[in-house]
Amino acid sequence: MNNLSTINREHAHVWVLDPCKLRRTGHLLRYLSILSSAERRRMQRFHFEQDRLAFLAAYGLARLALTSCAPSVPPEVWEFGHVEHGRPEIVAPRVKSVLRFNISHTPHLVACLVTVQIDCGIDVETLDRAVDIGWFADKVLSPAEYARILAVPAHAERDLSLRY
Repeated sequence: MNNLSTINREHAHVWVLDPCKLRRTGHLLRYLSILSSAERRRMQRFHFEQDRLAFLAAYGLARLALTSCAPSVPPEVWEFGHVEHGRPEIVAPRVKSVLRFNISHTPHLVACLVTVQIDCGIDVETLDRAVDIGWFADKVLSPAEYARILAVPAHAERDLSLRY
């Protein structure tokens, strides 16, 4: 992982992991120990263990990724709030360069994106999930990208979207 001196407005850093490996590698307790009490309560509300594990991995990974960009802040110290559409945002502590981050998770993949001063987003999906690309493509893609999606036959849309 990199430190803040190597992340700037021109960079976006992405971290990924398989939440199922947390238990096998012994990192499960480490991730649990750095969550806030509110995050632990939220995690426990998930009905399925795989969803609890994915949540734990996502927030633990975010905390570790942010600390790798701001090493003076221990991972358990970060405080998060949520803004528009539930996107997480750092509430405290304030660091010299304003970090932005986003997380996404599925049962077998967690991703965290960190940038400096630029709102960001990341999404991960399982390959077997049906996705209606038209529902969101015009909202998140540039006009040229959207035109490219429209030109693809319906049976090939999913494969194209996985390359973006």
